[in-house]
This record gives sequence, structure tokens and C-alpha cells, in this order.
Amino acid sequence: ATRVMCLVGLTLFGLSSHASNLPPTISSGTYMSVNDTIPQEGTSVDVDAMLSDAAASNIPAAVLVTSRLTFLGKLSIMLPNSEAWAVHGIPLRVLIQDGLSGTTLPTTYIVITGVLGRGSNITIRGGAYSFTDSFIMFPSGMNLEDASIFSVEGGMYIGHYPTGGLHTDLVTNNGSIALATGSTFEIVNNAMVMSDMDVEGIWHCTTLNAGLFPISINAASVFSISNNNVTASKLTVERELYWCTICASSNLTVSAASILSITNNTAVVSNMNVGTDWEWYTLYTGPTSRVHVGTNSSISISSNTVLISDLTVGNSWHRFEVFFSAPIKANLSSYITIMNNSATLAFINVGNAWDWSMISLASSLELQASSTLSSSNNILAVSNADVGASWSLYDLKQIASSILLSHFSTIDVSNNAIGVINATVGNSWYSSSFYANQQSMTMSNSSSLSVSNNYMAVVSVTVGASWNWFTVFIQTSNNFHLEHSALLIKGNTMSIDDVTFGLGLYWHIFSLVPSLTATNSVVSVDYNNMSASVVTMDWMLSWYIVNSQSTISAPHSAVSISNNNMGGSNMSMESCYWYISTVTLPSQAVQDSNAMSTCYNYVTGNLCTAQSCGNTMFNEGAVWDCVDGPRSTTAPTTTTTPNTTASTTTTTTPTTTASTTTTTSPSTTASTTTTTTPNTTASTTTTTTPTTTASTTTTTSPSTTAST
Repeated sequence: ATRVMCLVGLTLFGLSSHASNLPPTISSGTYMSVNDTIPQEGTSVDVDAMLSDAAASNIPAAVLVTSRLTFLGKLSIMLPNSEAWAVHGIPLRVLIQDGLSGTTLPTTYIVITGVLGRGSNITIRGGAYSFTDSFIMFPSGMNLEDASIFSVEGGMYIGHYPTGGLHTDLVTNNGSIALATGSTFEIVNNAMVMSDMDVEGIWHCTTLNAGLFPISINAASVFSISNNNVTASKLTVERELYWCTICASSNLTVSAASILSITNNTAVVSNMNVGTDWEWYTLYTGPTSRVHVGTNSSISISSNTVLISDLTVGNSWHRFEVFFSAPIKANLSSYITIMNNSATLAFINVGNAWDWSMISLASSLELQASSTLSSSNNILAVSNADVGASWSLYDLKQIASSILLSHFSTIDVSNNAIGVINATVGNSWYSSSFYANQQSMTMSNSSSLSVSNNYMAVVSVTVGASWNWFTVFIQTSNNFHLEHSALLIKGNTMSIDDVTFGLGLYWHIFSLVPSLTATNSVVSVDYNNMSASVVTMDWMLSWYIVNSQSTISAPHSAVSISNNNMGGSNMSMESCYWYISTVTLPSQAVQDSNAMSTCYNYVTGNLCTAQSCGNTMFNEGAVWDCVDGPRSTTAPTTTTTPNTTASTTTTTTPTTTASTTTTTSPSTTASTTTTTTPNTTASTTTTTTPTTTASTTTTTSPSTTAST
């Protein structure tokens, strides 16, 4: 295979003269090295012997410091077990600074085994390295005892695509990673560059490949991958490309006032061509794992920036800020926040399907005891995009299993913004601020779901089939239950201008399948605005403020459907269906100042101006055209809600078994999501909803095969 590079760092350091080779084994309590070389045979650091020697010499810590160390072979740091640390009673200090690659490249540069003892630290700082499989390897995992630190900072890591291989990992793990009281694991202030390369085959580039093993962050510990920069230009990958900041296929636990943080990272991509699929995850967990966040702890994915121009993906592109295949449980004032992230994309060509989600959940979600899941203040801007098949945009998407909120817990999707200009979508477009298609959804004990102040603007777009836009879509096998809780859908804004649809446009502020029961609760669908101008479609427009397949029951609850606006001008279509609600709302529901108006020409198909038709407030449920007036002045007697077999998404989970053999494709566990698209055969007595052609996309999640 062609050799390619995965580069991390800011500047290249020139090779310098070297005094001597390091010995085969380092065992003295203090060892200092400048301009030395690790021979091809490698050097082992016997930390147990270093600690013993330092303690015997009354030195307060064992110390290994190197500067401008040239690697021809690997450096093996052999840490003792917990019992040995307790016997020696002193910490270890390791600093590897400004290292260099030699004329031959070790497969792995630094191998670390054992336990990093109380108060110890290992720091790899700066340097410029070329490597093939992994820069750092944990063959048996990495356990950090109290107040210990492992740090990779400010370096440049040049990785050649392994011959017959698959992975280029900055850190490869083959055992559990555990952080004890007050410890820190960090990969920070690095820059990653990939340019002028042609990759023959599949390529996985991962910052941390955790493999099949758990990550446990406990007791005021911090796990951080932050302030790193990735730049990719003039890069061709002839088959699949997988990018992952953290890929984990076993349990992920963050508890006891601890933090998992992926923040302030930047990716800049230009002139890149991916032959088949591109899978890109900031945080990925596999389907056989569980995610638990508890006791004042948090997972934070924030302030990351993506800039992409001139990108071609031959088949499908799937970009997830967070993808949880596993069940998630958060309690005791814990937080999962995805916020202040931004992406600016221009000149994008995707041959098949494109799926972009801030949060994607493929299993159950349980929030308890004042916990929060939040997607907020994120920005996506897209210009000059061509999508061959379907395009999906979600702030939060959950498929399969269930959602349970209780005891002051919150899901918050707010203040997100999406802008699209000059785009073509070959088939259907699906978008939603909150999309949940599962077995059940229950909220109780002062919990809340808030979808508020989100904004989407679309200008100069052509969609081959239909666009299905649901501010909130909830489908359950059982009814959606609220008890002493709040459902708030407020202040969301959607506008489109100069848009053409091959079939229709289906806008639902709140779409529900099958029904809602709210007891002693609050349901608010207020102050939402949808506007359209210069819009042409071959079929129909469907505007619903509330769309339910069955009943909405709200005993002892406050219900408000007020101050919503759906307005259009210069529109052309065959027919129009719209409702404040497709079902009878509870008697106490407040319905004030809702406005629905449109203007279109049914007979001629020409755009209709405000002067020739006017923005008229139509009777609810009527079917209208500009020339002939209403074809039905009464609401249809039957309303069929969107067909829920319209879109299928298959998620393929990674192979995570440690292996040294070539992996051609990950093993798969399929998950299915259903996206509803209304069908529309106009009738004076019946409103049916059109069966939309099923759109199928396959998401292949990254292989996390660990190199040995």
C-alpha cells in the first residue's frame, strides 16, 4: 500500500548529532539524556529498579529526562504494580522532550505497561515523529493512581499508512484505562496534518483507540483531549476513511466529580477525496458497552471547530459529534453537554447519503436526579453542496429502545443554528431539532424536554423528492407520558427562500405517534415561526402545528398552542393541507394568535404574487388554490399521520478485537431508525399522506482493532 502520513505538531525539528545510544536497560534512580539515540533493539526502563535505587539513595523521586532523543527502536516503560509502589513510597517523573525519528521507524515508539503510581507523571512533550501503527501503546491498559498524570502535549506525529494495515492511532489501548482520585489523562495542544497523499485501501485515524476495554474516570479526575488542530489537504483515500477522537467499545464511566472533555479542537479540510464512505466521530461508544455519568460529573464536547471546502465522498458521509450505540444513564447532578461547536462547509459533493448529527443515540437514555443532556449553541453553515441521495440534519436523534427522565432531569436542545445556501439534494431531506423513534418515552417528577430558540435558514435549494422538517418528532410503541413534567417547544424559527421540491414540503412543529398523556404537567407549543417565499413543488404543502396519530390527553395540565405563525408567499403547488392540530385538543388548551397563510396557484402552476392572491387566513383543514378558492371548506374527516417506514438507517459497529492481521471491514450490528414522511392524496373528505420512497443509509462505525 502507498505510504501516507498522519501528522501531529506545529514545527519540524531538524535532526542533530547524537552522543551515544541508550543502554538496553535503564535502572538507576536518576537518568538524564541529551541528543542520544534509542537503538533498533530498543531500550527498556525498569521503573521498579529505578524506584528502589532512588529510595536507597534518599532521592525523593525516580527521574528519567530525555531531550532530543532519536528513536530507531522503541522505548518500553515497565511500571510496577500497586503493591510495589506502596513499598517504595516515592513517585516517578518521566519527561521525553523534543524527540525525533531516526532513519528507521519503530512500529510503536513508546510502550507503557503496569500502573502509574501515586503522584507520578509521564509527559511526552513536543517532538517530531514518523510512525506506522501507533505512537503510544498500552498493551495491558493504563491505570493512574491518585494524583498521577499522563500527558501528550505539543508534538508532531507523522504516521505512515501501515503496509497491509488499517490503523494509525496516536494512542492504542489493549486493556482497561482507569483514573483514580485527582488523576489526569490528557492529549493537548497538538496539531495533526495530512496532505499530498494517496491512500490505497481503508484508513482509520484515531486519537485514542480504546479497543474492547473500559474507560473509568473517577474521583475528581480529568480526561481531556483539547486544543488540538487537524489539517487535511490534497488527500485521496481510495476506500473508506474513519476519523475518531475517542473510539471505545466497552463501558465508559465518569463519576465522583470527574470530567471527560473534548474541547477547543479544530479540523481544517480542503481538496479531499474519499472513494467510498467517510465516518467521523468525536466520541463513539460501541453497542456492547454502557455509558454512566454520575455524581456531579460531566461529558463535555464543546467549542470545537470544523472548516471544510472542496470535499468529495464517493458514497456516504456520516458525521456525528457524539454517537452512543450503548445505553446511557446519567444521575446525581451529572451533565452531558454538546455546545458551542461550529462547522462551516463549502463545495461539498456526496455521492449517496449524508447524515449530520450533533447527538445520535442508538440505545436507551435514562436521566435521573437533576441530570442534563444538552445540545445548544451549535452552528452549521453549508454552501454549494450536492447530495446524490438523502440528506439528514439532526440536533438530537434517538432511535430504538426508550427515553426516561425523572427527578428534575432535563433534555435541552436550544439556540442551535443551521444555514444552507445553494444546495441540491437528489432524493429526500430530513431534518429535526429533536427526533425520537423508540419503544417508550416517559417524563416524571419535575423533568423537562425543552426545544427552544433554534433557527434554520435555507436559500436556493433543489430537493428531488420531499423535505420532512419536524421541530420535534416523537414516535413510541406506547404512548408518550408526562407526569408532573414539562414539554416546551418555543421560539423556534424556520425560513426558506427560492426552493424547489420534486414532491412536497412537510413542516410539523410537533409531530406525535401515536398519542400523548400529560398529567399535572405543562405542554407549551408557542411562538414558533415558519416562513416560505418563492417555493415551487410538484405535489403538496403540509403545515401542521400539532400532528398526532391519536389523542392528546392532559388531565390537570396546562396546554398552550399559541402565537405560532406559518406563512408563505410566491408559492406554487398542487394542494395545501394545514392544521393547528390534527386532533381535538384538551378543553383547557389555550389557542391564541396562531396564524396560517399561504399563496399559490393550483391551476396554472405559476408563482402567485401577494397582489393576485393575498396572504389569506384559510379555514383549518381546507384545501385551497389561488384561482378557484377553496375546494373544501371543512376539515377532512380522516387524517393519516406520516408513514413511519420511510427512512432506514443501518449503523454498523466496529470490530474491536485486538489483532495484528489486516481488517477489511468492521463487524456490524444493525440499528434501524424510522423517519416519517406524510403522503398526500387530496380529497374533500379524507387527507391521506403520501408514501415516500424509502431512503436507506448505512453508517459503518470505525473499527477499533488494536495493534499489537
